[in-house]
Amino acid sequence: YRLLEEKLSRALINRSEQISFSDKVRAYIGANIPENFPSQEEVAQHFCLSVSGLKNRLKKEGSTFRKLVDEKRFKLAEQFIKNEDRSLKEIGYELGFSDQSAFNRAFKRWNGLNPGQFRSTETTDN
Repeated sequence: YRLLEEKLSRALINRSEQISFSDKVRAYIGANIPENFPSQEEVAQHFCLSVSGLKNRLKKEGSTFRKLVDEKRFKLAEQFIKNEDRSLKEIGYELGFSDQSAFNRAFKRWNGLNPGQFRSTETTDN
């Protein structure tokens, strides 16, 4: 038992060293979405960093906090839009957009289609 426990501990340490800081932040953002998208300050505090420290660590890996939040929002938006039970307005609100037009602009920036067009193509493809 102790031998297995020791091997597991070493494997976990090695695994955590292989995970990029950006991936850790992505995971934290994803884990906290049911309540809301965490702010940059909340994420920095979670990792015991200042906001500028968070920005610098992400910048070293070629990322930004906004980019990570946008990636997560886009993935969720695609999932939510495919589920026709929710209105596009409701989806935009759930993803933290101030209004429907802000959600439409962001989705078009991410995907090239507005949410309604995306929903139409998804329902005709299935």
